[in-house]
Amino acid sequence: DRKRAEAAIRESEARYRTVHQELLYTHTGQSRSRNSPQRLKARDNLAAQLGRLGLTVTLEPFQYRGTLHNLVAEKRGVFRPADIYVVGAHLDSANDNCPGADDDASGLAALLEIATALQPFACAATIRFVVFDAEEDQMQGSLAYAAVHAQHERILGMITLEDMAYNPPGATHDVVKVATLSDPHDAPLLAALIDAFNARGFGRGVGADADQENGADSL
Repeated sequence: DRKRAEAAIRESEARYRTVHQELLYTHTGQSRSRNSPQRLKARDNLAAQLGRLGLTVTLEPFQYRGTLHNLVAEKRGVFRPADIYVVGAHLDSANDNCPGADDDASGLAALLEIATALQPFACAATIRFVVFDAEEDQMQGSLAYAAVHAQHERILGMITLEDMAYNPPGATHDVVKVATLSDPHDAPLLAALIDAFNARGFGRGVGADADQENGADSL
């Protein structure tokens, strides 16, 4: 009912805020840059939280100015485990002076919240949550991941959670922008996501629209 839905939304928002502010080092003076030890602490915090949800958590090494790791947490599908959908966000912030609260702690906290929301449910296909490192270095982590997995696995789709927290006043306030790569196969998913946002409103009239500036199909 409506009261339960509103209570669930409040609980989700509080959980997101705690993860974003306390586990991902987003306060002034903090950073998840390559040179900051807080980057690995944030990764370990995420790994612990994803493990508590019963997901299979691994670190996948790749080489870029030394050995770095992508964090992978998998919820194996019940009926079609070889069919894989990826939910991704990136660990690193832009530089030593940037806490990266929007880019991309907002996406990391959302990734964990999605995993939490799905925890009680069995999924037909496999859902793989990936925290990429070295995104600010020309997407080295995601390129390394794709080089290993894209040719040998049946990855059917991906949702990237990027820069989700910036919410300036004006015409686009409380409007989530959903972008695709203009692939016609993405159009049904894009439409479904936007319809879901606009139907629920998330208790505060939050809506969604296609992000045409960043490559979304026009709806």
